[in-house]
Amino acid sequence: MNVNSRNTLAQNWLEKAKKRYAAAEMLYNSDMIGDAATKLYYAVYSTLRALLTVDDIAAKDGKSIVKHSTLISQFNKNYIHEKKVFPVAYTAYIKKTEELRIDEDYGDMVPIQKEIVQSYLEKFPEFYTSLSNYVIAQINEQKKV
Repeated sequence: MNVNSRNTLAQNWLEKAKKRYAAAEMLYNSDMIGDAATKLYYAVYSTLRALLTVDDIAAKDGKSIVKHSTLISQFNKNYIHEKKVFPVAYTAYIKKTEELRIDEDYGDMVPIQKEIVQSYLEKFPEFYTSLSNYVIAQINEQKKV
């Protein structure tokens, strides 16, 4: 995939993340807490896809990374440990939102606490802004080349 296509795709992932977050807020405000947690996780996932896309971090076969565990491990490897671009706290945030989604989708029907989902919803704008600023900066830098 060429740089322009990658950048467009990254921007599309960022847009999808914003829409998923808005949906998570609507679900939360409608007292659909578990569904809000699931949608929040997918907002996080979409943001991570944008990040790895803009930097052309792909699976071993050269295709986009779609497996959740691989996406998360590549984020940790490349942006937390190697480049040290983002705070380590983002790793815990990602893992917790993933755990909430798994509990909702596959758990033993134990309701997710509203306060927990609210706290993670409140943290998303900072997470999104930080990662999207990086993505946009990368796109702008690539346009100069």
